[in-house]
Amino acid sequence: MGTEEIERRISSSASIHQWKYDVFVSFRGDDIRKNFASHFLRALRQAGIYFFWDNDKVETGIFIEPKLVDAIRNSSVALVVFTTNYADSRWCLNELLEILECNRRFRDHQGHVVLPIFFDVEPADVRKQSGQFGDGFENLAAHTDGLLVQKWRDALKEAGNLSGWHLNNDANGVQSNFIEQIVGHLLTVSPRAISPYLVKNVIGVDSFVEDVISLLEIWSEDDVRVIGIWGMKGIGKTTVAKVVCNRVIREFEGVSLLENVGDANQDKALLLQKRLLQDVLKGQGLETFDLHSNINEIKTKLCHKRILLVLDNITKKDQIKYFGAGDRDWFQHGSRILITTRDEQLLEDIQVDNKHMLPGLTHKQSLELLSHHAFRKDHPKEGYEELSKRLVHYTGGLPIALKRFGSFLSKKRENQWHEILEKLVRDPHLDSVGLPLEPFSSVLPFQSVGPIGGPGGSPYDDKTYTDVRKITVVVMSGIVSFSIEYDQDGCLVRSPRHGGPTEGRICTVSPPLWYAMAYICKYFCQDMVNLCQYRSIYFY
Repeated sequence: MGTEEIERRISSSASIHQWKYDVFVSFRGDDIRKNFASHFLRALRQAGIYFFWDNDKVETGIFIEPKLVDAIRNSSVALVVFTTNYADSRWCLNELLEILECNRRFRDHQGHVVLPIFFDVEPADVRKQSGQFGDGFENLAAHTDGLLVQKWRDALKEAGNLSGWHLNNDANGVQSNFIEQIVGHLLTVSPRAISPYLVKNVIGVDSFVEDVISLLEIWSEDDVRVIGIWGMKGIGKTTVAKVVCNRVIREFEGVSLLENVGDANQDKALLLQKRLLQDVLKGQGLETFDLHSNINEIKTKLCHKRILLVLDNITKKDQIKYFGAGDRDWFQHGSRILITTRDEQLLEDIQVDNKHMLPGLTHKQSLELLSHHAFRKDHPKEGYEELSKRLVHYTGGLPIALKRFGSFLSKKRENQWHEILEKLVRDPHLDSVGLPLEPFSSVLPFQSVGPIGGPGGSPYDDKTYTDVRKITVVVMSGIVSFSIEYDQDGCLVRSPRHGGPTEGRICTVSPPLWYAMAYICKYFCQDMVNLCQYRSIYFY
């Protein structure tokens, strides 16, 4: 309703003041948290709209928390989602009072705007506190001071008269269309530049992103934290890092994500140093072109800024020093360093404060990602459901493999899908069906993820394997290294390579499918003139 009025108000809001958040979302959690709210918030994230919502809302006490007041006052737009039970929540009504008070204070000179979303209630019921919406309100009012009740009534009347969106009138009750419409309007009228870290159509990373953000402890400004993300090549480390940057970009004075640091030669490293300063200082570059002397200039120019520095694909410990990260003492307190790598031990050597391992996608997430690339939708096409479920198993939950396999299958007829499945049953590796996946295929199993084995000779049995697929052993005078591929929670995991170089005779053991619950128990190594050689591996 009132589309032109909505656009005028949002546009006015966004153009006057630099806000911390694009949107503050107010809703009654129990009503819509698991359905509409989760889909709506996901759509906001994917659109790059920076929002605040109280994920840990506990409706206790009379007054709302200071962090919510601060978020309301620093949001360009307040979206109030009115649902049947909204008005029986003291917390929600007090939140609405603060939103409208903020609007009165800031709308004229800073451009704050309030937009109601009438989900399963009529605007008239909100204005008059009538119908089922009114019943909940009256139950609460009966046990509340009369002066506060009148403030609530006035606030509901004011909000009910504002132009906003109505689920039935604007989208015929179809929630997906409703969400698309709201997000589309917010994007159309927002003058904000698109975040350089916005990644579209991301599937299955939300929980990983939330875990990493939690480890960063952004709320603390007492120290400088270094966090590591590790996992095999193609598992999505860079994608997760980008989404993290996109979500927290306004929490820092500067954010810089430097990709593929480990692959950079000297010239590329110089460009990455320059990129770091440009990202944080918005255009100011380096005045010198010496890799080592640049380190001091980076420290001098950035030491007073609270920054997030992401160093992607680190392969050696000394690579981080070229960006000042070898010494965290010079960083402004509250700064964060995020490192991605394939090597868990490297994170131990760097002495990160915490680390997060990226596993493969779940079967459900894998099926959605495969479908996106094979059918251009989030589920298999009719008639392909069972085929897709069986084929997705052979990707091992690896995002890069799912994307390439999906695109590969999109060009095939249904009978060819069956032929591909038959080949994979005989030889369960994607490169066996003509899909070039190096270095992600089993041809190079040593680019790896997943904990396996402990200190030499110690037992290891986490009781999580459902099937061991393949054990690869490199043999010279003795066993010099080994790795193992196994299923875990429906996903293929390739363990880290334990031991020395990959040169030598490679022995492959492929346990039959009936060999379920095969666990690595321990391995034994012997020190021969400072050369650690693996002599035996024990299984049961």
